[in-house]
Amino acid sequence: ARRGTARRPLSTKTAPHPFESFLSGTSSNYVEEMYAAYKASPESVHVSWRSVFAAMDKGVPAGAIFTPPPTINAGATLTSAAVAPADAAAAQDHVKVMQLVQAFQSRGHNICDLDPLGMYDADLDGSMPPELELASYGFTEADLDKEFNL
Repeated sequence: ARRGTARRPLSTKTAPHPFESFLSGTSSNYVEEMYAAYKASPESVHVSWRSVFAAMDKGVPAGAIFTPPPTINAGATLTSAAVAPADAAAAQDHVKVMQLVQAFQSRGHNICDLDPLGMYDADLDGSMPPELELASYGFTEADLDKEFNL
C-alpha cells in the first residue's frame, strides 16, 4: 500500500450471525434462487421466507432477521445448545435404563440358560457380568416397578 492511503480489506463479507448460519455455506445457492423468485413474485415463496427477505430488503441488521423459538438455541455450540430437561433426574434415569437395555442386548447371553435340556456341557462360568447388575446403574429391586418412557 502506498503511504497516505488506507488499506482496503480483501473481502467485505462478514461472518454470518449464529442465528442466520443457514443463510451461508452450501445453502447459499438455494437461498439466492429463492430470493430471486421472491423479487420476481413474493407470493412464490413461503411466508416465512417472505418475512426474511422483506426484512433484508429493509436493511434489518444481521442477527435480527431470524429469531429462533425459545426451545432452540440456534447458533450455540452443541454442549451449550442442549435445552435442560424439566427433570434432570428423570433424564439421567432414562440414560441409565437405555444403558442397561444395551448391556442386556450385548451380554444377556452370559446369564441365560443356553442348554435347558442339559444335553451339552456349556462352557460358561455362571457368573453375572457387572454391567448386567442393577446396582451398576444405581438401581435397586424397588426400581423394577417403575415405568420409564424410552
